[in-house]
Amino acid sequence: MRMFQIPFELQTEDKIFGGLLSIRQLAWCALPLVVLVQQFFIDRGYLYNEYGEMQIDTGAIFGKILLMMGAACIGIYMSFIKMGGLNADKYTFKMLKYRVRKRKFRYERGR
Repeated sequence: MRMFQIPFELQTEDKIFGGLLSIRQLAWCALPLVVLVQQFFIDRGYLYNEYGEMQIDTGAIFGKILLMMGAACIGIYMSFIKMGGLNADKYTFKMLKYRVRKRKFRYERGR
């Protein structure tokens, strides 16, 4: 039986979901869905009872929609944009790690 060497592709991710999304991209695209469920189905602070009728606070709805749109923008940005040859989420996490870590520089004379 013939054996063929198949090289691994280490530069790109495997597109598992529909041939379009990798696991990392699907996780970032699920972020707005999680925010939607939390804001509209779990936290019902936009509904209040006044004189025996349920009322809807339009200001709270507007704020929740803005929050969801922000989460959608972050999810799309982190999953599809590349910066400096890296995906945006990896680039952002490396930049944050660089800014947060302690830096101690010692000056030693060459002997």
